[in-house]
Amino acid sequence: MMLVVDASVIAYFVMPDEGGFETDPLYQLLQESLTIAPAIYWYEIRNIALKGERRGRLDRARADQVMRTIDAFPMKRVELADAGQITQLARRHALSFYDASYLTLALNERAHLATLDARLAAAARAEGVFLEA
Repeated sequence: MMLVVDASVIAYFVMPDEGGFETDPLYQLLQESLTIAPAIYWYEIRNIALKGERRGRLDRARADQVMRTIDAFPMKRVELADAGQITQLARRHALSFYDASYLTLALNERAHLATLDARLAAAARAEGVFLEA
């Protein structure tokens, strides 16, 4: 199965004050699936780690460790060329351009979507995308 994974899911697994991922069924699904994300994922997930450091959730060494853990996830980044489709979905569902890029990728690849973002999940359901969460 092909699975589009948004940054909220990976953040949940790698941030130290979130849940334990080893026993989470979604984590197991990530290990068993071909996981993909739009190219913006690479920047978005690192920004989450840096925000955690700035807000005192992580010290610098832990933030660096989180980024190394992020790099260990087998995630294929996909460049999306059709900004028009992303913009249409963002407008239709009041999503950020970033979140609409995850939805666009799931639609284009006929993939399932894993997200912890309620607005993105609602948009995916409205567009007929199968959710994993």
